[in-house]
Amino acid sequence: MLIDGGGYQNSPFDMGRSVIASFLYARRIKKIDIAVLTHPHPDHLQGLLYILDHFDVQEVWCTGLAVDDELYRLWMKKITQHNIRIKHLSALSQPADISGVHIRFLWPLNQPQQTDREMSYDAINDASLVLKMTYGSRSFLVTGDISSQVEAQLIVSGQNLKSDLLFVPHHGSIHSSSSDFIRAVSSRYAIISAGKNNVFRHPHPDVLNRYRSAGVEIFRTDQDGAVLVDSDGQTLFITSWIKRPEPEPSKRPVASRIPLTMEPR
Repeated sequence: MLIDGGGYQNSPFDMGRSVIASFLYARRIKKIDIAVLTHPHPDHLQGLLYILDHFDVQEVWCTGLAVDDELYRLWMKKITQHNIRIKHLSALSQPADISGVHIRFLWPLNQPQQTDREMSYDAINDASLVLKMTYGSRSFLVTGDISSQVEAQLIVSGQNLKSDLLFVPHHGSIHSSSSDFIRAVSSRYAIISAGKNNVFRHPHPDVLNRYRSAGVEIFRTDQDGAVLVDSDGQTLFITSWIKRPEPEPSKRPVASRIPLTMEPR
């Protein structure tokens, strides 16, 4: 499964070709069972286009929200050209079980009925597909670009958000990652996907402080490069492309000294 593809608006740099495909080729992966688009903004969609053309993609998961721009039309055209199955998902969808991984769909509550002409940029972010994946006793929460408003609705919904690893909402934007949400998820680790020296200045310092205050160990793609997470269903193994200096024993983060033997989430 490949979730989102990164990318840049009106940029000659192809995230799919230069980053994602290179990684997949190195792992000798030629087939993608499921490509997931959390929401149709260029920084999540653009990199998937190359993947659709050069890999054997079997199925696409998305919310069904359509936008009226060239990139999205090209996305839909490629799905049709390659005869790829497409599945629209929401919190009403049945959970999926794939190769021992249990996947629950937490957001949006219903499939979007509006078009992008009726929705603001922020509203499209808030319509992101949110899913929780559980493998053995370890769990992972993928949040797209939701804001703190959606975070609050997820908390109120009573769904079990607790996860060992959180993919931080909206690249660490100040408008996401509320203290209540961080507390509800109670993750041990958090990964922030953000470009180096990005114009939005993600992640926001206040957001970083919230996670640190909660004892969450943070990995950032703008500082750590690619972050690799492996699991056997019991233990998490997290490594970054850019190696971190080994801290002195007395200065190690508390989260790094606690073995992952907590109750399943």
